[in-house]
Amino acid sequence: MVLLDIVLAEHSKAQCEVIVRWVGKNQNHFNQLLELVIKGKPILSQRASWPLCNAAIANPLLMKEHWKTVLKQAMKEKLPRGVKRNMIKILAEIPFPKKLEGNVMDFCFQQLENPLEEIAVKSWAMKILMKMAMSYPDILPELKLIVEDQYDLGSAGFKAQAKRILAMK
Repeated sequence: MVLLDIVLAEHSKAQCEVIVRWVGKNQNHFNQLLELVIKGKPILSQRASWPLCNAAIANPLLMKEHWKTVLKQAMKEKLPRGVKRNMIKILAEIPFPKKLEGNVMDFCFQQLENPLEEIAVKSWAMKILMKMAMSYPDILPELKLIVEDQYDLGSAGFKAQAKRILAMK
């Protein structure tokens, strides 16, 4: 069976796990899956992004040559919600190269300040910025200000992450 057929067969946790097992530690398989996310039509891109995220988290070395691509994909306009959510989750869960920190920081602040952005993306952005504040404490006042401003309108997940940020010194 071709990867395209496997991805399109169904959109479920079980199917995601099948694809993640297929990728394993195989860089070529990972690259094929990433290509579906990058070049696929929206439904294909969205379906492929979930197992891509899980495969990257399971085997972070697969991301070695793809950090710029994942960040660029996350920053695209008119991106399916699931794709953006999975791309930012990769950035939140796996340490990315230091040379991308400025771009990632800007991207995360933009997501956090966007009133139309979905809560999951904002939560992942907060997690990334919270980690970055350990190395760059100068960003903490701005991060706290944004979080405080949105706190009352936030979901339970947003508020939980916000509390962690607001407690930082």
